[in-house]
Amino acid sequence: MSPQSNYEPRKWWKEVKSLGGMQSATRTDPTSVLKHIDTGPDSSRTAPANVINNAFLGPMNSFTPLDSGVSFAVQYTDRPTVTEFGVLKKVIALNPTKASGPNGVPAWLLKENADLLAPVVTDILNSSYLEARLPQSWKLANVVPIPEQTPVYDVNKHRRPISLAPVLSKLAEDFVVDRYVKPAVLAKVDPRQFGTVPGSSTTEALISMTHAWYSATDEGRGLLPVRWMAPEALFSGKFSLESDVYSFGVLLWEIFTLALQQPYYGYSVEEVIKFIEEGVHLGQTDYCPNHVFEIMKSCWNQEASQRPKFTQIMAQLKMEMTSDGYDSLHQEPMYQRITNQIIELNEVTNPTHQATLKISQQAPGTPPPAIHQHGPTYENIARKLSFHSDEEESINQSSSINHFI
Repeated sequence: MSPQSNYEPRKWWKEVKSLGGMQSATRTDPTSVLKHIDTGPDSSRTAPANVINNAFLGPMNSFTPLDSGVSFAVQYTDRPTVTEFGVLKKVIALNPTKASGPNGVPAWLLKENADLLAPVVTDILNSSYLEARLPQSWKLANVVPIPEQTPVYDVNKHRRPISLAPVLSKLAEDFVVDRYVKPAVLAKVDPRQFGTVPGSSTTEALISMTHAWYSATDEGRGLLPVRWMAPEALFSGKFSLESDVYSFGVLLWEIFTLALQQPYYGYSVEEVIKFIEEGVHLGQTDYCPNHVFEIMKSCWNQEASQRPKFTQIMAQLKMEMTSDGYDSLHQEPMYQRITNQIIELNEVTNPTHQATLKISQQAPGTPPPAIHQHGPTYENIARKLSFHSDEEESINQSSSINHFI
């Protein structure tokens, strides 16, 4: 400690307090959060502790512990063993600030003396695995009541028990998990589920997803959800909350087609990509209120920074739902036609009785789109609703419906 005192006083004093077991003078009294617990007529300082102990021991009333003197005749086909080097690696990796168990051996002590203790710990672990039991002292634990909230009023709701087992007991468990449990679990888990694969991260998941999408694009397998993707996500691979807002706008559009129509139905993927690039978006459906379509258009703004936040979208939708006119919306002709339209769609058997298809309109913040030469691929043949534009230009499907059957 002598060299440390010359240039790092704070670290030096921290080491002194750690070795001396001293606590900070400004530490809050832990019993202050328990003053609201109902202890009955007993007003002593130990009364809250007794109440907590009784609450935590409640589940143990129906528990019968194993006899510590019972031995098991274990027949190993592959007897687990650990190496001194493996123990050394795990002891060095211990968190020095982790609380110790009832044996009072702190993790920092094991970590700082890992080279000296590794051979002894290795022998203890190998003997324990051979006999299929751990030392009795390793089976004990301190149960600490951690507050879920402060102050504590109800012990059963506002406190949760945390079991602090000896550090070496957890070390023994880690070896068993690494050798037997983890391989068994990973054998059942899809390796593409990055959240369950050790050493993986969100970055790896995004890289894998982007690679899969670009590979699909290059190979022409068409796995990208093009019809729901924002321009920056489709052309630059930039995924963000703003691109999610764009996709949410498409989802809203699907909802107000009564889930009867795919976005840009009847258009090829290449045509949809051209629409997204030029800012030509889906139009207002027959069943979409004006205020909802305004929200959709704001979600489809070509400039990602100009799109609304999800909190703003929810606020706008809630405001409309709580307005005075919302209660009478079901009386509007638009809503009265929904049930009749569904019945008619279910009864349609002749594909020549189709709705008129209308071209989508331009998204805000984009230059005027190029003029498209409309052909049969632009026409909608399903029992769907329609696309719309400001110009309300329509295409009669009856002349070319046979191209799609």
